[in-house]
Amino acid sequence: MRLSLFLLGLCPVLLGCEGEAAPARQPPATLDNPVKETDLTRVRLTPEAERRIGIETSTVERRQLPRLRTVGGEVILRPGADVMITAPRAGTVLPPADGHIPVTGRKVLAGDELARFVALPAESDLLGGRQDVVIAEARLSTAKRRHERASELFKLQAVTAQELEDTEAEVLAAQAVLRSAEARLSTVANTAGDTSAMPLALNAPIDAIVTGIHVATGQRVSEGVKLMSLEGIDPIWVRVPVYAGDLRDIDPAAGAQIQGMGDPPGTGGRRAGMVTGPPSANADAATVDLYFQAPNRDGAFRAGQRVGVVLRLRQGETGLVVPWSAVVRDVSGGTWVYERTGDQVYTRRRVALRYVVGDEALLAEGLAPGAVVVRTGVMELFSTEFGPVGQATPHDDD
Repeated sequence: MRLSLFLLGLCPVLLGCEGEAAPARQPPATLDNPVKETDLTRVRLTPEAERRIGIETSTVERRQLPRLRTVGGEVILRPGADVMITAPRAGTVLPPADGHIPVTGRKVLAGDELARFVALPAESDLLGGRQDVVIAEARLSTAKRRHERASELFKLQAVTAQELEDTEAEVLAAQAVLRSAEARLSTVANTAGDTSAMPLALNAPIDAIVTGIHVATGQRVSEGVKLMSLEGIDPIWVRVPVYAGDLRDIDPAAGAQIQGMGDPPGTGGRRAGMVTGPPSANADAATVDLYFQAPNRDGAFRAGQRVGVVLRLRQGETGLVVPWSAVVRDVSGGTWVYERTGDQVYTRRRVALRYVVGDEALLAEGLAPGAVVVRTGVMELFSTEFGPVGQATPHDDD
């Protein structure tokens, strides 16, 4: 009985519920005009436009790309590049042919005349010259006495005419020797006060920078006095401290790339080869020094300068590799490539970069092996979609 009454009371409630509709649930967010990544804009070119742009493509490959690591280094002078010009003997320093001794900081090339040097005669030269004159005078005196004796004997017909002529020749020869000895002695004596005699050119032995001038024009110096100091600029050495725990992962035989501290990553830098340097290390920093040699004919790097050094690791990573020129970056930092999906049809694809090595980039995701991407003409396609946006460039780096 009670159950029947409960059911009768519940019926109106159920009937009332059926008569009223439940309110619709409002979604927390709505998306207008959704666009899928697979439905991005496709650029369709005419054959003439494709030729005018000069479109070139490359096939995406899965292969290993070496890994790089950037560390700090210090430019140092290579052995033998610290040159000191000294006086070969006592003398006077004169300006070079152009009239000016190079100033500190000037770049000089091997063979350039730095100064002229007039050597002063040594005391031994003067003493030797005087001895030569005395010997020549004695020889001449002896020859004259022999000639006088031969003349007297010839009058007495004790010697022949030929013997008399021989004594005359000895006198003439002795006179010539004496004149030569007197001339040498005179030259040596006069040189002591003549700065224009016998100039000796002092030339730069290597391409270098003048780092010090220790003498003035016209100054008299002693033998061995420092005149100028030079530092070789080409090539230069770079000392690279490497953490000892990472040494086994680095391949120093592959060389390195030397970059200025302000150079953006990926600019290439200068190729440097490994050289054998002094076995040095730093126990406090737990580092071991590697040495590399790089060309520096323009003098861009200086001794003591800090530089960035890009080293190659022994093991790389395997992934999809595309030309670095194929990647374009938008104003928001997104990275894209253009995939060829048909004849004169190119579709923009989003890609994620792992790292860049030289002219190649390793992708984390975004394409499939065998895809054909544009490597030349990427910016022309990008401008076709969005116009000439100055902030989007294909080679900007993080």
